[in-house]
Amino acid sequence: MILPFAPCLAAAFTIILRHGVRFRQGYLWIKQNPCKGCQRPRQPAPRERRISEHEINRILAALYFYEDRGLTARKQTGYAFLIALETAMRQGEICGLQWPDIDFRGKYLTLHDTKNSTRRHVPLSSKAITLLQALEPKATGKVFSVRQQSGGYFSARRSR
Repeated sequence: MILPFAPCLAAAFTIILRHGVRFRQGYLWIKQNPCKGCQRPRQPAPRERRISEHEINRILAALYFYEDRGLTARKQTGYAFLIALETAMRQGEICGLQWPDIDFRGKYLTLHDTKNSTRRHVPLSSKAITLLQALEPKATGKVFSVRQQSGGYFSARRSR
């Protein structure tokens, strides 16, 4: 029985299989590579969809973003979500953001701990600056008290 795989997974399996057989050919265990004529499945076109205003509003409504309840963990998550949309920053970068790393005059922020371990500057749009200023900037400390979870969501527990 053949199980259906996504094209990208089937392509990865094909590459691994070809490499494994080629490796064993080097030890003369196999004379001819049976994968030589196999073609990898075509990759689907990348997604080019952007989240709609309606979807943004529904997410913010679910976080009680529009209600005046003070700066709750849910509201902070809403701010983090909007800042992610404005800056294209990753979740871990947003959770680790410190107030001293934001330059409001220069309209950029500095990320020290990135995915590829290099420091980078992120330009800030006027909307991103407005969002950050709504969080009442401080001289020190983290911008968000919510923390990142391994499942890809924010935890309402305070960060340490």
